[in-house]
Amino acid sequence: MSDLHDTVHSYTHTDQSGPENLLLVWDAPNLDMGLGAILGGRPTAAYRPRFDAIGRWLLARAGKRAHELGRRIEPEATV
Repeated sequence: MSDLHDTVHSYTHTDQSGPENLLLVWDAPNLDMGLGAILGGRPTAAYRPRFDAIGRWLLARAGKRAHELGRRIEPEATV
């Protein structure tokens, strides 16, 4: 496992660059309740975020970028 500081962007001027991009997809606790407050009722499946779809998109995008860049890109997930 690598050190966190090796995998985050440095937002100061430096010759050393960090990773190109990081994507965080976060399923916040009580997401249905938050959406319910915005929508005025408990959301149905049609209005809930589809995290399986986001996961499939992430895998496909990582594969496409790996092919474009000619190097391995590791999509990661934490449940």
